[in-house]
Amino acid sequence: PTLCVFSPVCQGYVVVEHDGSVYPCDFFVRKDTCLGNLMEKPLDELFRSSAYRDFGKRKSALPDECRACQWLSFCWGGCQKDRVDGRGRTSARTFFCSSYRQLFSHAMPRLKSLAEEIQATKLNCR
Repeated sequence: PTLCVFSPVCQGYVVVEHDGSVYPCDFFVRKDTCLGNLMEKPLDELFRSSAYRDFGKRKSALPDECRACQWLSFCWGGCQKDRVDGRGRTSARTFFCSSYRQLFSHAMPRLKSLAEEIQATKLNCR
């Protein structure tokens, strides 16, 4: 499993409030993102709704800078809540972009080395 922040889409869970209202994310518990209410519709129907699908797809609305980034397949633009621009749109670069780039650049050589060690160990055990 991956963290939702580093997933290509925002889907996989929902938030259910005390009154039965269902939202696509705990950071988007707002009137305009409400998927419906469990008192009126079953959960599986809300999961299949176009509103839930559309919310998940919004994450892919990335600026060109993100699409060209070598780390896109690791961060996928980050969490939508951290990508809000001055107009309230979630298509901006994540607030944490430079931090993610530093982290991935720093960690990648060691992660590749570990992967090679694991692969070599597997080959030697055969």
